[in-house]
Amino acid sequence: MYVAYQRTCLAEAVQPLSERTFYRRLQAHAGPARTTKRQGTRAAYAEQPWYWELPPATSRHGDRPWEVAHLDHTPRDIERVSSGGTALGRPWLTLLSDAYARRVLAG
Repeated sequence: MYVAYQRTCLAEAVQPLSERTFYRRLQAHAGPARTTKRQGTRAAYAEQPWYWELPPATSRHGDRPWEVAHLDHTPRDIERVSSGGTALGRPWLTLLSDAYARRVLAG
């Protein structure tokens, strides 16, 4: 790709960028918008930002309920012990929440 760029610049009497600068600038324009234009919205979905937390201020994402869901695994602050006195460890709480409706779907 750089060679084609370099040939075009020389044909138009323009000083080409160095190869390193060319690829740095090319990488700076990478992202979901470019992937959407080249490959479509489904291909660009993997490049969208992750929502690690879902506070009330986070905008709804997804076009309808059940389209995008968040799965959260959280260790609880209690220790389980069997009737024989053997420690069973800490339990985990797992919740599946809908990103559009902000409801817990499963727990």
